[in-house]
This record gives sequence, structure tokens and C-alpha cells, in this order.
Amino acid sequence: MTNLAATRANHGQLVNAAVIGLMSGLMDNQDTEIRNSACFCVANLASNAANHSVIMDEGCLPDLIAFAASDDPHAQLRGVAALRGLSTDEAIRAEIVRRGALEPLLKLSRTEDVGVQMETLATLCNLSLCGCIGDNPLQFLRAIDVEQLVSFLCSADTTYVTVPLLLL
Repeated sequence: MTNLAATRANHGQLVNAAVIGLMSGLMDNQDTEIRNSACFCVANLASNAANHSVIMDEGCLPDLIAFAASDDPHAQLRGVAALRGLSTDEAIRAEIVRRGALEPLLKLSRTEDVGVQMETLATLCNLSLCGCIGDNPLQFLRAIDVEQLVSFLCSADTTYVTVPLLLL
């Protein structure tokens, strides 16, 4: 069993122990480290499609979008990583866009932080599958550096391999 498979096998135990509900509450904590750690936990759990419905049921989405929209680079990375995981779920994509994630994601597509930028581009590619980009192609094209997007899509880095962007 690979490390990823072993990690995902443990997700069920964590979900059954109500960890997502606990992390959802901690994402509102006054302590920055606690908030970021809670978001990091949710982002890790969001990498497993089996956890998506629980993450949504626990009301994590508004906090994850707020993390992505924050000025804190650590919070941005964790929030966008969680959104990337959730954006692989066809049923959740439109909800992510409806809740206002597109604006902070488009802003982050030009960030200097390569890790945040890669997570953001992967998330935007996933979201494009629900037609959200087709509804606003000019806003998208103004925000995205096309050279960076093409470089990302052609990347050999399997961490961010995704389906091609659908603009229409």
C-alpha cells in the first residue's frame, strides 16, 4: 500500500471520530495557528472524495473561501488546497462558485507564491468543468496569465495534473 493509500485509509477513522466538525469550529478560532492548522487538516481530508459530503455538511466551505481570500499566504495555500480537493466533485463545483470563490481564486492566479498559484490554477481548471468560466470568459482572461496557465497545463508535475481547461 502506498503512503497516499495508507493515509486515505485513515481518513475514515478521522471522519467517524467527528474530526471534520471539530476542525470546522476551529477554523473560526482567534489563534491564527489553530485556524491554519484546522484548515490544513480539512484540506488534507478534502483530497479524498469520500470526505467531500461531510466537509460540505459541516459547513466548511465559507471558511475555506475566506482562507483563500485572506492576506495570509499560509491561509491562502491551505484554503485553496481544500477548494482544489472539493472542486474535483462535480456536485460541489457550482456551489463553490455560487459562494463567491471565483473572485479570490482569480486574484490568486497571479500571486508570486508558486505553491498557491499552482493550487489556484488546478482549482480553476476543475471549476471550469461546471461552466463557471464560460459564464465570464473576459473576467477570467483578464485575471489569468495565459502563459502561466499553458505552462501549468503542460507541467509534468503529477501533483497538479488535471483535465484541460474548458473556456466555453
